[in-house]
Parts: sequence; structure tokens; C-alpha cells
Amino acid sequence: MQTAFENLLDPIAAISSVIIQNLPNLILAFIILIATAIILPIVKRSIRRAGDRSHLPRDVISTINKLVQWTILLVVFIIILNIFGLQQFWLATVIPIIFGTVIGFASIATIGNMIAGIIIMFTRPFKIGDLIQMGEDIAEVKEITIIYTKVEKGEGLLYIPNADFLRNKFINYDQKPAIIRTITFTAGYEIDTTMIESIVLKAVKDVEGVLENPSPVIRTDLFQDFAQQYKLIYNIKDFRQRGRIEGDIRRNIVKAFKENGIDLPTSHLVSLTQ
Repeated sequence: MQTAFENLLDPIAAISSVIIQNLPNLILAFIILIATAIILPIVKRSIRRAGDRSHLPRDVISTINKLVQWTILLVVFIIILNIFGLQQFWLATVIPIIFGTVIGFASIATIGNMIAGIIIMFTRPFKIGDLIQMGEDIAEVKEITIIYTKVEKGEGLLYIPNADFLRNKFINYDQKPAIIRTITFTAGYEIDTTMIESIVLKAVKDVEGVLENPSPVIRTDLFQDFAQQYKLIYNIKDFRQRGRIEGDIRRNIVKAFKENGIDLPTSHLVSLTQ
């Protein structure tokens, strides 16, 4: 009859026997893992240098790096399975179960975002640092990942799923050669329209940030009961400066009107974006 101590030694002896029998395989697997740990950083640096030489964006280089490293790890995993003779068991049972579980938990939206992320990284509709608008949100791109794009608004960070950029329209203000802006104002019918145009265009010309080409224009917009409404149309390059530019234009118009004795029938200027 075996004692409790002998019962304890039996599984230990069995494990030791298995380890001894598979010791060459364990050593080989350990060497492969050590070599992989050494190779991965080298591969990462090589891809980064090749990407820099090819002038690829940083986010594209990062995505390529991740894909290559995951591929290497998968190959190493299969090699180790083959060393221990487990490849048929894993390929026939465990891997399908794991794969099915992952697909079961991964939503269609996530897969769509991954595909959209790859498209964005290679088609480059925007890059890190660009100012974009989607719907009512205007924000600066801070990071582009495989699943989402991180942007910064005045009140904080937004994480926009990449698929949203393929489904919805958006504006990239940093890729537009000129951004159209408008300001409306009113003047009495007794004031000559040519005089209005001359005064306002001179006021706009003195504002830094307004493009000379296309040149600003004045159009008659609406006929009101006691005044005529005009629309100033001008172009800017840097959308980030829009507030300062519009403020300078409004201030110059008010100053020019006062100097020429022209009254603004409305209590304030109305700024609109086209």
C-alpha cells in the first residue's frame, strides 16, 4: 500500500519523466524564443529605417511593423508546435476553437474599423496634425490607429471609429488651397454701392491672413426695409486663424464706416461660413 508521500512523488516523477524525454525539444524551443526576442527589435528598427528612407508616414510604418511582428510570432508558434508534434492537434481542434471564439466576440463594426484604418493609412485623406471637420466637430488629428482616429477639440479628445470616415463626409482644411469665408453687413440705400465696395475691400486688404488670390469680392445680398445687405466673400489659408481674421475684418469695417460717416443699421455684424 502506497503512503501519502509516495502518492505525492508519483505525479512529480511522471512530470520529470516527460521533461527529460522532451528535454531536447524544450531546449530547441527555448533557443527559438530567445532568437525571436532578439530578432523582433532588429526587424522593427529595419522597417522604421526603410520607411524613413521611403518617406512613409509614421503611422503607416507603425502598422507595417505590427503586421510583420505578429506574422513572425505566428510562424514561431507553428514551428514550436511542430517541434513537439502538436501541430495536427492544434490545427484541427484548438486553433479553430480560438478563431471561432475571437470572431464570435469581435463585432462586424470592429472588423470594418480595421479595414477602414488600413485604407486611411495608405490613401492618406488626412495626416497627424491636420485640422478636419466631421459634422459640427472641428478638431486636430492627434493619432491614427488601426481601429480609431484620435482628434483633439477645445473641450478634450475624441475617439472617432475609422469606418465613420468612409461612411460620412468630412473636410480636411489643411489640404484645401483656399477656404472660403463670408461676412454679411448692411448699409443704407443712400450710400453708393461703389463707395461701399471700395471702403470694405480696402479694410479687408489690411488684414493679415486674407488671400489676395482669389481676391475678396463684395456682392449685394438682400434688400431689407431700411437698408441693403452686402456679403463680403474672401479666402484664407489657415483655418486655425479664422477667428482672428474675421475679428480683424469686422473691426476694420466698423472703423472705416465711422471714418466715412456711414451708419450700420444693424446692431452688429453677422459672420457666416459658406
